[in-house]
Amino acid sequence: MSAGTGQAGGTPAEGRPALPLLPLADLPPEARGAALLRAYGAREPGIFPDTLTVLITNRCPLRCRGCSTHEWARVNRHGELPADRWMELISQARRLGADKLMVSGGEPLLRAEDTLKVLAHGRRLGMRTALMTSGRGLDRSLLAELYRDGLCELSTSLDGPTARVHDAWRGAAGSFDEAIGALESARSLAGTPRPVRDDPFGGTFTTHVMTVIAGHGAGLLVPTFQRARQAGADLVSFQCLSPDERFETLKVPEADLPALEAQVDRLIALLRRGEPISNSEGFLRRVIPYFAGRMGVPDDRCLAGYAHLILAPDGSASSCREYLSRQARAVDDDGEPSLLALWTGEAMGRARAAMEGCERRCLLRCWVDD
Repeated sequence: MSAGTGQAGGTPAEGRPALPLLPLADLPPEARGAALLRAYGAREPGIFPDTLTVLITNRCPLRCRGCSTHEWARVNRHGELPADRWMELISQARRLGADKLMVSGGEPLLRAEDTLKVLAHGRRLGMRTALMTSGRGLDRSLLAELYRDGLCELSTSLDGPTARVHDAWRGAAGSFDEAIGALESARSLAGTPRPVRDDPFGGTFTTHVMTVIAGHGAGLLVPTFQRARQAGADLVSFQCLSPDERFETLKVPEADLPALEAQVDRLIALLRRGEPISNSEGFLRRVIPYFAGRMGVPDDRCLAGYAHLILAPDGSASSCREYLSRQARAVDDDGEPSLLALWTGEAMGRARAAMEGCERRCLLRCWVDD
């Protein structure tokens, strides 16, 4: 599977009630790909994802060139769920076997109080918690509070090794300094004692950087990796530009493919040396064919519909940000949440069918990666 920072699941806890679906988190990492392929082959959601991703808001002060968050905000018909609804949905996900909670957005710190509440709730349930933020609004005192509450992973984006490159892509002056500042502050906290009792993750706290591969930085991947590590990142992941309506404008142009290939070769060499890059070598080797228009999803199988559950701010759900279904909602018209009914229902079935028929041939880190 795509490499990540979540803890590996083990066998079901002794005495836990029988579950309606097989939790992906209960399988060892090497068995998860086969389980997803079986679910895909049967067209039945017989497994439940190990991670619940909560997009707590679509609002964001940045205007990243490759991001469609602001378009989602315009079609968000039901507003933003309050913290208590999110907490109930997180509790249901935990009961169904999910062991990781990712809170993202938009910029989740525009709802800082609610973000703190839902992350703390996830920790109380024994989940590994992660926050994906641009760094805007993450001052040292807020980060210290998150750390004390047991946050396991802080993720941010770094889309260039300098403020000039990063800020141009992110559409906001100062965003580079904010991301670097978040990483440096997190580094200063890591390893300091915190009052987390009965922590199944041993008190671990890691920082994770995501970097978009696109035309703006084709020759800058290694310098961006090095700058992230210098600022304190424990892990760096590379994510290719999504193949949406912006792709042709923002993709790596043909003339820059040699420079990109040289960067990819250097990343592979770093990976082989044991440097903390989450992507597999197989993923990295597909980057050039992807931008050259020569790549499809392996065997035309998109497994995202069985591996991921993403909830939008209004409770709309899917397994792919490009297919956030407005028909599949985790909260019914009476406001009652039900993740099991959502995951096994007809609306999510239609969303999976749409994803399986997708012709975009993306290189996102959703499907099984070797």
